[in-house]
Amino acid sequence: MKIAVELAWEAYVAGTCGVGASLTDAEGRIVASGRNHILNDDVPPGRLRRTGIAHAEIDVLAQMPLGDYRAYTLWTSLEPCVLCTGAILMSNIGNVVFAARDPLCEGLSRMPEICADVAERWGVWTGPQSGPVPTFCALLPILWHVECRPHDNFLAVYEKERPALVGLARRLATDPEFIALKAGAAEAALEHLWPILETV
Repeated sequence: MKIAVELAWEAYVAGTCGVGASLTDAEGRIVASGRNHILNDDVPPGRLRRTGIAHAEIDVLAQMPLGDYRAYTLWTSLEPCVLCTGAILMSNIGNVVFAARDPLCEGLSRMPEICADVAERWGVWTGPQSGPVPTFCALLPILWHVECRPHDNFLAVYEKERPALVGLARRLATDPEFIALKAGAAEAALEHLWPILETV
């Protein structure tokens, strides 16, 4: 998850939606990692860029050849959306761990109840986690929407579900001290925000 969080910060700093992910094998070794690239041009060769489907989980899963990954675990900073959930199922990923809940994904966990094929492919999903780190993971996409897409449905949903977090994002978006942190690593941003994240 540490890699996923670092990549989520990297995505946000690069001017796109702050979501990161990594994939580990049965022994816990990282075999692929990636981040959101929906607005980025400077992307490793062969990876999606500047498209609405260049999500973090897609970035990771597209690096893997066709195979059986039921013993693998996908770690992601934000609950997978409908696009990424479909990709996870089609990639035969056995385990998914997500840090922060995404209110826009409400109901996706009931997919196995209405589709036998989905039920057969559905692995073990764990999340959301609790504490400042998952709150940071939820904050990054909100920050991006506040700064770049303030009129999206995303923010309207989050306003209802996490109003304090949206309020924090609005304050941080114009806070010179926070803006200066974009030049550094995720760890420095987390350390700076930790006391606030514990209370939001």
